[in-house]
Amino acid sequence: MINQILKEFNNIFSQDYVILIFRTLILYLIIKIIKEILLHILTKRIKTSRNAFITNQRLSIIFSLIFVIGALFIWSNYIKNMITIISFISAGITIAIREIILNLFAGIFIKTKKPFKLEDRISIDGIKGDVVVINMLSFKILEVGDRINGEQSSGLIINIPNSFIFSKTLKNYTTAFKYIWDEIIVKIKLDSDLEKNKKEILEIVNENYIVSRIPKKMDKAIIDASLEYRIFDVCCGYNPMEMMIRFALTGKMAVCDIGEKINPTLGAYAYNVSFLAEPGNIGRIVGIDKMKDIEGIAGIVVAHYPGETISKEMEGLLSQIAVRVVGKANSEVDLWKTIDLIQNSIQILSTEDENMVLRKITKSDYDNLLMRV
Repeated sequence: MINQILKEFNNIFSQDYVILIFRTLILYLIIKIIKEILLHILTKRIKTSRNAFITNQRLSIIFSLIFVIGALFIWSNYIKNMITIISFISAGITIAIREIILNLFAGIFIKTKKPFKLEDRISIDGIKGDVVVINMLSFKILEVGDRINGEQSSGLIINIPNSFIFSKTLKNYTTAFKYIWDEIIVKIKLDSDLEKNKKEILEIVNENYIVSRIPKKMDKAIIDASLEYRIFDVCCGYNPMEMMIRFALTGKMAVCDIGEKINPTLGAYAYNVSFLAEPGNIGRIVGIDKMKDIEGIAGIVVAHYPGETISKEMEGLLSQIAVRVVGKANSEVDLWKTIDLIQNSIQILSTEDENMVLRKITKSDYDNLLMRV
C-alpha cells in the first residue's frame, strides 16, 4: 500500500502533471485578468463605495467557481489516479477543516437570511462594532466602545468566525430603526436656571446638520414600519403595533377582549396606494396637505423629500416608493373614488418641474387588484 502511495506521488511529478499544473496556472491568470477588467468597467458605473465592494465580492465568488470548474475540466482524465491518495487523507482533512465547513455553512446562512448586513452596528460575544466586511468564512467589524464612552471607534478591526452566528447571541442595533434611544447626562448647579440650560443645550444639538434631520428620518421610519398596522386600527379597532409596545411594558397585549375585534376580512375595504418615482432629483411634492380632508385615510408616509434623489439603483425596489397612503372605504365604489382622488391630488415633481410619478392605476386595473375574501 505504501509503495502504491509513493507511486502516485511519483506520477504527480511526471511531465504530464507539470503540463497540467502549467495549464491550471494559465487558466487562473486569464480568469484573474478578465475579472479585473470587468470590475474596472463596473466600478466606473457604480456611484457608492458600498455597492462597489459588494460587486467585487460577487465577482470573486463567480470567477472562483469558474476557475474550479475549469480546473476540474483540465484534470478530469487524471483525477482518478489521485483517488487513492485522496481517500487516505480525506478523513484527516475532514477533521482538520471542521471549523471551516461550519463557517462556510454559517456564511451561506448570513448571505441568505441576512441577520445583519454591511454597515450594521452589531454586538456578538461581548464585541460591539460596525460590520465592514462579510465573506464566506468570517466577517469583520470596526470596534466601538460602550455607551459610557460615547461608542467611539477604537480603530480596531476584529475578525469574527461566521460560526459565532450559531453559538453566540447576536444584537443588531440597525435592523428595526437606524437610530436607537440613548441619553447624555449633563450636570448643572442646584441654583442654575433649568429652562435656560435646556434651551441652550437644544440649540447646540440642533445646530448639528445630521442631528437636525434625525426627527424627520425617525418619524419616517416609525410610520413606514407601522403603516399597515393602521389599516387594522381603522378597520377593526385594534393596532398590533400598540399591542406589542403594551406587551413589552406591561406584559399584557390588550386592555379588552381582543378576540371580539379581530376580523380576518377587515370588515371594510382597505387600500395601500404607493407612488413610485422615476429616477431623478425631487423638486417638490404637491398635495400631501389635501390628504387630511379625505375621509378614511389612516396614515401617510413621505419616504423621499424634496432635494433627495431617486437613483437608478432604486428601480424595482421598495426604496423607489416616494409616498405611501393607506386607509379604508365603506364600499367598493367609495374605494375606487378615494384611490382616484388620492392619485389626482399627489404630484411628485422634479427640479425641472417634470412629473416623476410612474403610471397611475386606471379603472381597467381595478378588477385585478381587488382582493375579495
